[in-house]
Amino acid sequence: MVLTRHFFPKAILFLCLIGALKVDEYAPKIPLHEVAGGIMVVAILLYAARVSMPVNQWLKTVVLPIVVILGVMLFYSALFTLRTGAPILPSFLALRAFAFFMIGPLVYLMYRSGIPTRELANVFIAAASFAVLIYIIAYLVLPLEAYRFSRDPKLAGLVAADDWRGVRLKGPMYLFIFLFSYYGHKLFTRGNVVSVPTSLLWLPLLVVIFAINMSRAAMVNMVIGFVVYYMFVGGSRRLQFSVLSSPIVIIAAAIVLPVLVDMILFSHRADWSLITRLESIRIALTVFEKYPIVGIGQASNFSISYHDLFGDRFFASDIGMFGILLRFGLAGVVLYLAFGVWLFLRLLSIHLSPAVAKHDPMVWTLVLTLTIMLIASVTITAVLISTEGIPISAFAFGMILIYRYPRHADLGHVETSSIAPAVDSYRPLPPAYQRNIHPDEGH
Repeated sequence: MVLTRHFFPKAILFLCLIGALKVDEYAPKIPLHEVAGGIMVVAILLYAARVSMPVNQWLKTVVLPIVVILGVMLFYSALFTLRTGAPILPSFLALRAFAFFMIGPLVYLMYRSGIPTRELANVFIAAASFAVLIYIIAYLVLPLEAYRFSRDPKLAGLVAADDWRGVRLKGPMYLFIFLFSYYGHKLFTRGNVVSVPTSLLWLPLLVVIFAINMSRAAMVNMVIGFVVYYMFVGGSRRLQFSVLSSPIVIIAAAIVLPVLVDMILFSHRADWSLITRLESIRIALTVFEKYPIVGIGQASNFSISYHDLFGDRFFASDIGMFGILLRFGLAGVVLYLAFGVWLFLRLLSIHLSPAVAKHDPMVWTLVLTLTIMLIASVTITAVLISTEGIPISAFAFGMILIYRYPRHADLGHVETSSIAPAVDSYRPLPPAYQRNIHPDEGH
């Protein structure tokens, strides 16, 4: 009965997630990305008419996030119009992936309507797993060698090739890392016998995918992320250790990193990928000198593209913070980092509570994945606003809203402040957490 009652809302969320993950990019004639975006907007409006909650919660959880998202999209598309004279609509549509940040408010509205948190998390895992299966099928079916030399930039952009890794289909690496972390956690969770066969099926498959892609940056970021999490993030003792050991780490990094960078640059001096990135960084810094505060704005392949302005070998999406500096300026970098750090600290404060440690492996996986994504953001790729990063970040935002504003908080059972995680992740836990109260549970 519960499955029947929740089937259609969960199907809508599933469709929105796979649309946000762009599973249709391997079949360009299927406009799933755009259709899912329209369905998401309609679903938010329908739930807005159905769900009842205090006005201030409406503003904080739904209205303000949507206004900020649309405001950023409109501002940077209008800015590019002012800079270059390009029409505003193509630039606005080029930022349409940002609209999927609205998945966060949608997840919260679905929770408020009665869908348990665990079921919403299961929908996200199902959508992520489905996206990986589509990637595997595409890898086996698509003519990658023909795509490599295709004159269609969309098809050519689906593959990457070099001498030692060969031709390979680009994939959502950080989604692979998310699922690897999730199924690894489920495999070693006590009393979770049902998940063991599923984990044993997925983990080797993901290892094979990692081996096929051989994404150096993603692998390095994953290893660093795991080390950082288990040394500094996983609990209060590790926090104390991080405070005591941080001077040693900083000194060691100052000594080792310059040598390591020189070694990498020397060993990859003929690497086309590295050379292209370095050239793109040089161009981005030149543009940043001209437009330091808000950048040049968002280009579009349907009006004036970055390739038209800076050459065919310029790729803003491959140079991390430098790409954000070019597109969105210092304001964009500050907004990006503030959003990422806020997500991380909020989720960490939830993760460190006994209630969540007992109930919610999803939060653990999101904390670990965000750790890796923030490290990647500083180094190479702005993952939080990438194809796989937006759905992960948006769902993380939805989980934060769920724990911050649980259903029973405004029904007279408990006060909101007693259940909500503190802003400071390392303050003593609120009484509700100490009593192991979960947002899906009342008194």
